Order: sequence, then C-alpha cells, then structure tokens
Amino acid sequence: MSMLLQSLLLILLFDAAAPLKFLCYSPRLGYSHVNFLGKLSDSLIDAGHEVVIISSFFNSNVKGAGSTRARVIDIPETEITGAFEREMPVDGLDTWDSGETWQAMINWVEKYEHMVADCNALLHLAGIEKFAITESISYKDGLYGLHQVPTMSSYVPSIMGGSFGEDMTFCQRAYNLFNTLVYMQFNYWPMEQYRKMFESNYPGFPDIQNLMALNSLYFLNSDPLIDFPRPSAARVIDIGGIAVSNGFNKLDQKWSAILDLRPQTVYMSFGTFAQAHAMPEAYKETIRATARALPDVTFIWKYENPEHNVTQGIPNLLESTWVPQNDMLRDPRLSLFVTHCGAGSTTEANYAGTIIVLLESPAGHCSRDL
Repeated sequence: MSMLLQSLLLILLFDAAAPLKFLCYSPRLGYSHVNFLGKLSDSLIDAGHEVVIISSFFNSNVKGAGSTRARVIDIPETEITGAFEREMPVDGLDTWDSGETWQAMINWVEKYEHMVADCNALLHLAGIEKFAITESISYKDGLYGLHQVPTMSSYVPSIMGGSFGEDMTFCQRAYNLFNTLVYMQFNYWPMEQYRKMFESNYPGFPDIQNLMALNSLYFLNSDPLIDFPRPSAARVIDIGGIAVSNGFNKLDQKWSAILDLRPQTVYMSFGTFAQAHAMPEAYKETIRATARALPDVTFIWKYENPEHNVTQGIPNLLESTWVPQNDMLRDPRLSLFVTHCGAGSTTEANYAGTIIVLLESPAGHCSRDL
C-alpha cells in the first residue's frame, strides 16, 4: 500500500472519530421536558460528543437542566418569563375547568402568543444550519411541513383529541379531524407572530415554518410498542424511554416506610401544568372522600402548596411537594398510579409495569401514551 493511500486512510479514520459540538435549547417549563432533553444530551456525551445546554428559566420549581455532565448556560428569569410562572396557578385552574382540550389551547395561545422566541429563528440568526427538532411528547399530527409524516385522522387518534382507538365511528372521526385542525392552528399560528417579532428587527426575515422544515432529524418521545400504529418518515426517530434509560434507585428510608404503612398504596401526580393545588374544590373533596372510604390504603398526593392543609384529619392521605416518581413506580409495593397522562409519567409507568389510572387533561396526551 502506498504511503499516500495510508496517509489518506489515517486522515479519514481521524475525521470519522472526531467529536461533534451540539447546542441544546431546553426551557425549564416542566420536569419531564427538562429530564427528557437532559437524558438526550447525556446520550450524546456518552457517544463522545460535546453538549452545551441553553437553559432559560420559566418555572423556579424545576431545578437544574436535566444533565450534570453537559455544560449549562443559564438564562435568568425575565419579566416575561416571570409573568408566565405567576400565571401558572391560573392556567392550572383553566386546565382543570376547560372541559374540551381545544378550549384550553385557545386560552393558552391568547395569553402567551408573544412569550417565547422561536428557537429555530435564533439558530438562523446564529448561522447554525444543521439542527434536529426534539419533542418530549409523541408525534404531533397535522404538522406534515415539519416532519413529512402524513396525518391519518380517520385511523390515528389526535394527540389532543378524544380517547379513541384506531377503530372510530364516523362522529368520532369527525371530532378527531376537528381536534387535528385546531392543533395545527395552535402550532402554526404562533409561528407568524414570531416572524413578525423578528421582522421588526431583521427586515426580510424568513418564514418560521420554512426554517423549521429544514431540520435534519425529528426525535420523538414515542415508543412504537406502546404508541398507536402510524405512518412515519426517514427523518423521524422514536426515542421513547430514553428518559428512564438510566434505571432507578431503591427508595430511601422515608419513602420505603410510607409504602410499608398499609397493604396497598396509591400515588397521585398531575404534572407541572395540571397542578393539584389549582383543582376545583369539588375535585379535591372527591379525593379526600375516597381516602376516607378506603382507610386500609395509603394515598400519596403530589401537592404543590402544603399551606392549604388539604390532607388534614385524614391519616392515610399524605401530601408532598416532591416525590421520587421513577423510583416510586418501580417499587412492587405500589399498587396504583393516578396521572394526568403526561408523556413522561406514562412512559415511566409503562416501563415500570405499574397499573395506571389516566385522567385526561389538556396538559397531558392520553390518546397517545396508553
């Protein structure tokens, strides 16, 4: 083999092994979203790459950026993001009271249409041409322009639609199509608002949808073994379960003792946006009445405001502002998990093999995560 050919092969080997630099934008909105992006960043680091996470503050209850190994650049809370956090209790009440998913989504769009600058627009300004879109939820129907996956609303339940299976009646298909169209509007309408915002400072700014359509890969928090069958595309990669890929730990003495109090234990958690303290009082009283009627069952309730004293006088109803959820779900002494259908919670429960009761809400994605 000639010296020139040997040198060329050596150069190619070094080039193939060269690490890449990744920039991850991870707003601190909810635990599951931050955890998902943090685990994805850790996977890239495990492969030898460098990851920098830009973490903007929206929720002071979410600590950290989901990764202790990536370099994190914190964006401090601003007046606008602070307003978002102050409105969260109000939005939580809207979530519980809204009734239909599409009604809650319209309310959210009206409140926060100018809140968050589109990440793809920022990448464009920074001159970053190669990027991937990552969702901490399942496939978003109706966004063919972004992921090239056709919408099959007659057979695939909408991510924000009713609790239908793939076998739907005519009326259910019509309602499913309606929810799909509303969800499209919910996603596409703010893009024009972002474009106008950037246009005011950068005349001739391109269409946001066209920028997003330039993505190379589209990662989804979806597991094909659990999700409904659906069409896909070459750029779409399902990585559901990555957030629980690091296993779990045994419960510490405090939580282990709680699970030993009674023969059965039920854990209730409703996520970041469907906050328990924002429930209507009638809902809270239903939970209290259930606990009173089942004195041999321990109920653990993730509740954000302990000053409400919602469990006072009910010894088998325990509240906590934080619960080691993934570890709790893996414990065989846990009898039941009651959740709002969030993608993170249902994925953890599915991988743990825990029995779950799903309470559908606009803050979750029941139809996709069963």
